[in-house]
Amino acid sequence: ETTAPHASKWTFNGSTWEREQIAGGSLLPGWTGIPTDIADDETIVGFDILIGSRRAWIQYQGQGNLVLLKAWANSLGAEVPAAQQLEVAQAISVDGRKICGHGFVGGAWLITITPEVLIGDVNQDGVVNLLDVAPFVDSILSGAFLAEADINGDGIVNLMDVSPFVDLLSGGGN
Repeated sequence: ETTAPHASKWTFNGSTWEREQIAGGSLLPGWTGIPTDIADDETIVGFDILIGSRRAWIQYQGQGNLVLLKAWANSLGAEVPAAQQLEVAQAISVDGRKICGHGFVGGAWLITITPEVLIGDVNQDGVVNLLDVAPFVDSILSGAFLAEADINGDGIVNLMDVSPFVDLLSGGGN
């Protein structure tokens, strides 16, 4: 009996490299799973193949099962057209926000995931707290526009954002 190869990754445990199967090894039972790239947050993209059919998949942050890439991207608002087939996921950006690939019929494709902006969460760790103070001040001093630092929503990051930012930190903003 022959079994299809399973998607796996190599990790260094401090002294040797170890091969580890990724989730179930493939999205679909009996298909060959092929990982192609990994982002800094350990999100892995790849595809399954059986004869001539291919299906792109993702394992978000290196946790859980492999998931059909198209369904995952649509759930995050990426708006992949219904007719577009995501067959081969080739690469993922370092920050995990861009994934590119190709298909036989649809040609090359690029998905961009735009995370929801949490106003005040300037360091983008998912919470507004004292760890956001230094990057908030840096954004004002540098004149860089960061949507998370535009607390009053006027399209400019400046001293007018300081009072509402302090309000957010103290719990008065939400």
